[in-house]
Amino acid sequence: MAPYNFFYSKSYSYQFAGPFQHWGGQVEWQITESWRMTAGDEDNNLSGQQGETRFTNRTRYSWLVALPITCRLEYVFHHWLGYQEAGAADGGDAYWYGIDQYLHYALNDCWKLGVRFEWFRDEQGTRVGLNRPSNPNNPPFVGNFWSLSAGVNWTPTKNLTVRPELRWDWFDGTGLPYDTKTEQFMLAAVGSLNLSNHCFQSGTLTGGVNWFVPCSRRLFSTWAAFNP
Repeated sequence: MAPYNFFYSKSYSYQFAGPFQHWGGQVEWQITESWRMTAGDEDNNLSGQQGETRFTNRTRYSWLVALPITCRLEYVFHHWLGYQEAGAADGGDAYWYGIDQYLHYALNDCWKLGVRFEWFRDEQGTRVGLNRPSNPNNPPFVGNFWSLSAGVNWTPTKNLTVRPELRWDWFDGTGLPYDTKTEQFMLAAVGSLNLSNHCFQSGTLTGGVNWFVPCSRRLFSTWAAFNP
């Protein structure tokens, strides 16, 4: 859990829209103060054989806009689209796309409020959920995923951030992605302790409590993690 993320939970676009754990190369060119260009290559060898007998193209674009409305209020808009040639189960092409939006308001140096609203469309059901016999929720999930999150960041010191969050997810397509339900409510209370000194450059010690409510069924869990 990165200490600079406002919300404890991750968006659908972060989890399913593009690669975040991969090995390759990337170059970056800062054109102006406002424009930056990046290009990279990743051959996907770490994941092993994918079952394809030929090379196919995968394309994704992402458009991100951050707009400071006032000195305290900021709006962030993120749109993306992904395409995989011959990625669908029937051999056709697969598409996934959506929008996530953020609104942040700084009350003062210690308190900050935030809201996130997201729409994720899995056109062929190729991105969300593992199509495995061990998955009881009967993927693939073809349809629209929606999520609404509201949270607070309390930073009493530069090394400590407490991030409570409320989140509601719902799905309007085929299948039951949330513990045999079509919607889920989550309450999280999470703290992050950022560790940094002249000997230990960076790290994050996190811990918290999650409470998931897939409609009427409840799941209570606790967790702690150390991310160097």
